[in-house]
Amino acid sequence: MVNFIKIKKLVKKLKKKYNTDNPLKIAEKMNFILKYEDLGDVVGYYKICLRKTYIVLNQKLSYEGILLATAHEICHAIEHKSQVTRFMSSYFFPKNSIYELEADLFALEFLGKDFYIENIEEVGIAQKRFQELENIINEFYEE
Repeated sequence: MVNFIKIKKLVKKLKKKYNTDNPLKIAEKMNFILKYEDLGDVVGYYKICLRKTYIVLNQKLSYEGILLATAHEICHAIEHKSQVTRFMSSYFFPKNSIYELEADLFALEFLGKDFYIENIEEVGIAQKRFQELENIINEFYEE
């Protein structure tokens, strides 16, 4: 089960600590190395190599797509950096995995609902997935 309270707290903590709501600036301040490559249909992934965290993004993304994908990968880098998942990415995680769900919720919470809705198609998030995320958020507020 997804812990939305934990995600909300993490978003709030990062924005406050780094005094910005721009995921690119947060990644930079966390010393993550951002790289842009031709990834085909893959939007992005993170990896740790020689104790450095890399966020690799598809060079074909628009600025808005880069913001969304960066927020998503920041969540993976912070929350999913166990030995088992550290070299995994959106490419390897099934779209319906708990890891992807948490990262999508993180990006939604981080960037806001309106921004997320306007840009989800570019990063391959279907309207059905957005509805699933919205249902989780609504359940949280109903409790």
